[in-house]
Amino acid sequence: VCRELYPPFQGMNDSSFSIKEIKGGITNLLYAVSVKVSTLFATVFIEELTLCIQEKKETLLVRLYGKNTEVLIDRKVDCENFELLAQKKFGPQLFGLFENGRIEAFLEAVPLDPSEMGQRTPRDYVMLISRELATMHMLNMPRDTSPQLWTLLLKWKDIAANVKFDDNATKSGK
Repeated sequence: VCRELYPPFQGMNDSSFSIKEIKGGITNLLYAVSVKVSTLFATVFIEELTLCIQEKKETLLVRLYGKNTEVLIDRKVDCENFELLAQKKFGPQLFGLFENGRIEAFLEAVPLDPSEMGQRTPRDYVMLISRELATMHMLNMPRDTSPQLWTLLLKWKDIAANVKFDDNATKSGK
């Protein structure tokens, strides 16, 4: 999929790729797909030509949507919003969509633990998160930006109310 949707990876063989599962996805499976890219370049220093090979690792994020998550998440709207935010440089670039996922730019970062999200010292993550959220909400988005929280919660409540279990063991979580 990466070779088809990301032109720099076209023509590379399977042995060129390394794949690492990324932990922490709530509903999705996340994979970092990397290749080493070698670039040949020449430098001239005091009339001496030097050929060098620079190697760097190029990494993409492959997001595979969780099973039946489309019941809760409108994938069309999700992908449209993701692409709009990427165009406004508020998130990773979108490289392509496929039937059960998408390919995005990989952001080298460390995710916050829930306990850190409320942290005020030594680093005030509450303020940093609030600023980023305010910036996002001030973006001019070419779509309906009216609040959707209650609409979604009521939809999910109706979905949950209609869940049927085959037996008591499944219902009790055993």
